[in-house]
Amino acid sequence: MKKIALTLAASLAALTLANAVQAKPNVAEVTARAEQGVVEAQYALGTMYLKGNGVKQDAQKALHWYLKAADQNSAMAQIKLGFMYEDGNGVQKDMKKAKEWYQKACDNKHELGCSYAQRLADDGY
Repeated sequence: MKKIALTLAASLAALTLANAVQAKPNVAEVTARAEQGVVEAQYALGTMYLKGNGVKQDAQKALHWYLKAADQNSAMAQIKLGFMYEDGNGVQKDMKKAKEWYQKACDNKHELGCSYAQRLADDGY
């Protein structure tokens, strides 16, 4: 239960930071925090690059920052990576990799990751 609460708190912090940068991002501050290894900043910076919010849209840079956050078990980043692989956004479309990322998010107790992993499993991936 404590782990679920911590995961939820981390997800909410990432959402809060991502929403804050959508309004008027301080790119330098978010980048500095991401480079220091702050997982929420890595996720937020990935989202900024994916959407072109405050920075030039760049799927490769989004991928870079989402991978860094995912390596720290950010379920939100793992889901975004699943989306990128499922849609072929910045990467070659790969449904098996998408399912792997969704499953990692599921393993981190993110219900959406579980749903998407199951959907792809039902589709034969």
